[in-house]
Amino acid sequence: MSTDTMLHQYQHAGDVHGLYKDSERHRDQLKTEAMCRIADNLEQLNMRLAAMGRLDEARAATQQAQLAAIITQLGKLTGDEQ
Repeated sequence: MSTDTMLHQYQHAGDVHGLYKDSERHRDQLKTEAMCRIADNLEQLNMRLAAMGRLDEARAATQQAQLAAIITQLGKLTGDEQ
C-alpha cells in the first residue's frame, strides 16, 4: 500500500470520526433542547393547574356564600333566622 493511499485512508477515517463526533454533539444538543422544552412545558402545566386550583377555590367560596345567602333567606321565610 502506498503512502498516499494510507494517508488518504487515515484522513478518511479522521473525517468519519469527526462526523461521528459532530453527530454525537448534535444528538446531545437535541437531547438538551428537548429536556428544556419538557421542563418549560411542565412549568406551564403546573402554573395552569395552580390557576385552575385557585379558580376552583374561588368558585367554591362563591358557592358557599350563595348557599349561606339561600339558607339565610329560607330562615327568614320560615322564621328560623340564625
